[in-house]
Amino acid sequence: DSNGLGDEYYNVIPGYFSDGIHMNSIGTYIQAKAMAPILAGIFSETEARLLNPADVYPADSGSNQYVQNPHMAGAGALPTGWTSSQISGGTATTSIVAADVGDPVNVPWLRITYTGATSSASAHAIRTTLQHPAITAAIKRFDTVAEVRFNSLNTANINRFSYGVDAGAGQIAGATIPINGNGTITEHMVLRDALERNTGLSYSANTLRFYFMLEFSAAAGAVGSIDIRCVSVRGQTA
Repeated sequence: DSNGLGDEYYNVIPGYFSDGIHMNSIGTYIQAKAMAPILAGIFSETEARLLNPADVYPADSGSNQYVQNPHMAGAGALPTGWTSSQISGGTATTSIVAADVGDPVNVPWLRITYTGATSSASAHAIRTTLQHPAITAAIKRFDTVAEVRFNSLNTANINRFSYGVDAGAGQIAGATIPINGNGTITEHMVLRDALERNTGLSYSANTLRFYFMLEFSAAAGAVGSIDIRCVSVRGQTA
């Protein structure tokens, strides 16, 4: 899994290591890309994306899938139930983009095009309020899935992107991927995390939100765009 981390003389490529010994985020990404086809040959693949629009808690009380509009339905710049917000000067535009011709999943994308940042404190977030029953301490984690595309994302002035569940005044569970300085990225992936709760507090019905946030590391202009669709959040008790 590490062949791509060195040159033909077995010297490490410095950009893939944090200290000459331990891989940085792009180094571990290259290792994962090398292992992906090998692992796919060992383990059968399963579909993690939510493809059934009826699998939504408000429409089916037997479902524990809490995202109201996972397939980004709507008209205009934002899908129904989704919001866009700048944080400390992080600006972006949003649009609904149709699935590519020939895409077997005929579900549109929410595209976030990042237009600028005023400082290293800048960020931009999209959110949707989850429709869920009362969340007690019995819910240990949130199984979260999102299909994501990076479109010529210039990471020179980006710190990281993160996603998860919050209550409006602090993160409940989340995952963070550092991407600073790893060049221009065009990538298509399905993210899945069993996000452990960091609190045992209970929450009233329909009070939590899913968020997807890009954080800048410096003042910047346009840095590309990210597409997201097929988002699901499921509460788990075990």
